[in-house]
Amino acid sequence: MGGLTWKIRKIGDGVTHVALSGVITEAARLDQISNLAGNVIVDFAEVTQINSLGVRVLLGWLDALEGRAKLEAERCSPVIVMQLNMLPGLARRFSVRSFLAPMECETCSEDRETLVELEPGSRDVQIPVTRCNTCGEPMTLAEPEDRYLAFLTDE
Repeated sequence: MGGLTWKIRKIGDGVTHVALSGVITEAARLDQISNLAGNVIVDFAEVTQINSLGVRVLLGWLDALEGRAKLEAERCSPVIVMQLNMLPGLARRFSVRSFLAPMECETCSEDRETLVELEPGSRDVQIPVTRCNTCGEPMTLAEPEDRYLAFLTDE
């Protein structure tokens, strides 16, 4: 099992972009980047796995940033969306700008992820029409929509 890495870059006046990549476990050293402040956008697209101890590490990191950073999440991978759905408290830690939806083709069984952008302050979701790269047919969400998007309805 691989570890977690990150890339940090400034993308504007007072805005920091943090791209996480890999696996979040108890070995993830997010405390090394707990000094961030201002507007922080966390890109979760490359997070491939998170275990229960990794959730604790992630929550600890978010706690350390609380009060110093305004957090937004973008390109939340399906494993992060699963955590948002299981832990409503996690979803309250940051606003979600976008997430990756697992799509599947019912005709030829191809699967891939498609980016879903969220309007600020809105909980209405429109999953874009995604066509299969193999056969051209429209793809469908691979998970029941109400279950996969539950994090958007919980207050």
